[in-house]
Amino acid sequence: MCTAYGTLGRKQRWKVDGILAHNMSQDAPGSAPKTGFRFAATLYFVHLLAPVVIAGVCAASWFRWHSNRGAAFGLVLGVLWIAVAFVSWLASSDRNAFFKRMRIPLVAFYAILGLLAGAEFVLRLFPQELYRRLPGTTVVSETDERVKPGIRTGKTFFRVNNVGLRGPDWHPHDNSYKVVITGSREAGSEYLDDSQDLGHLLMADFNARSKGTLWAASAAIGHNTRDHLMVLDTLPVFRRVQMLIFLIGTADLQDNLSREGATTDEDLETSARNYLSWLRTPNTLTRSALYRFLAPAINPKLPPEQGWNYDEFLVKYRKLRQQSQIVPLPDLQAGISEYRKGILALSAECRKLDLRCLFLTEPTMWRDNLNQREQELLWMGAVGPAESPKGYASISDLAQAMSRYNQTLLDTCSRQGLECYDLAAHVPKDTSAMFDDCEFNESGARLVASLLSSYLASHPPALSAVSH
Repeated sequence: MCTAYGTLGRKQRWKVDGILAHNMSQDAPGSAPKTGFRFAATLYFVHLLAPVVIAGVCAASWFRWHSNRGAAFGLVLGVLWIAVAFVSWLASSDRNAFFKRMRIPLVAFYAILGLLAGAEFVLRLFPQELYRRLPGTTVVSETDERVKPGIRTGKTFFRVNNVGLRGPDWHPHDNSYKVVITGSREAGSEYLDDSQDLGHLLMADFNARSKGTLWAASAAIGHNTRDHLMVLDTLPVFRRVQMLIFLIGTADLQDNLSREGATTDEDLETSARNYLSWLRTPNTLTRSALYRFLAPAINPKLPPEQGWNYDEFLVKYRKLRQQSQIVPLPDLQAGISEYRKGILALSAECRKLDLRCLFLTEPTMWRDNLNQREQELLWMGAVGPAESPKGYASISDLAQAMSRYNQTLLDTCSRQGLECYDLAAHVPKDTSAMFDDCEFNESGARLVASLLSSYLASHPPALSAVSH
């Protein structure tokens, strides 16, 4: 062959060299793939980490919350992505040609990934506004009146405004007097429709009876007064309003019971920091600075997300209470002392932010003469960890304990000259106002809004004030 090659002219040699080079560039049967082939294959299979992560995160969210449509969509998308990628690869007769066709899509994929990573890095260099919930989010929940008496069976809608609260959008040049009803779960119940929310009802009632203009929103901001204080100090929205109405008490009592009376400053501080950490990143998606930056524009265009199945939660914990033994109350003195300190700290923070601060005693259904149906609606009062309590305090003990907490609030306000309203004294302790231990149903929310409206009418806010 070498002799024959030597007899060829220059042009013929060039042709033979080209043919040999082309043939040598192809993978021989049983030989190791060339470097370019291996690199393309690596890029192809590494990109599948993206749908694996998407499917895994969404699966974890689905198993935790069960009815999250966004998680279901992400899970299906991730699985289909992986399935299509592997089927396309296995079905190709010429793997080298297959990876060659995939070069442009893979380059585009990694380029987009690089741009997103760069945007995420840059956004994390700048502080972003923290919200109680991401603006523009709409949550739809299903409710059953048999589980929550006084809330009509059907869908309820919860819309988050442009400052992360429940209520109308906030506008910086609006001179209305701005009030936020806050505190524990009862202050911003997700299980009432927007039209029955405390903030909405208070705003409608007050503006109907007064010439002034009131803007009102609501938000639950933690599990006890220490949580409320940390969130109040952190969320910028509270520097833009004129008044806070605190509905507090039962969460602090329940927190004290769960710790069996062994409440300490260190425990409460750790708990508050954990709550604030959850508030910053309630799920994997919201850990992204890019998502939080785009959320106000994206969320209003998305369909409503499915809310947490609170009916299922209530059924579970009502049953747990009914099947558990009754145990004595722990010593509540340490918890009550912390509650008093929490009230004073909230008041001091309000003064620092130049906010009018109104404290409310908290109504509950707890009383000595509950009928059987009313007793079956209760689920609170666990002594020890909620998932495995030592037992439950009796309804009579809970009533006395709540009375002590409410009286602590009234006494602290009286001694320190703080503004306080004894709401608990004016709300019926039955299903005409509540659907469980302390959460308001529709008629209860209307009653509370009317009571607050009357109080504000007799203690008028400075309606000419300009928003901060």
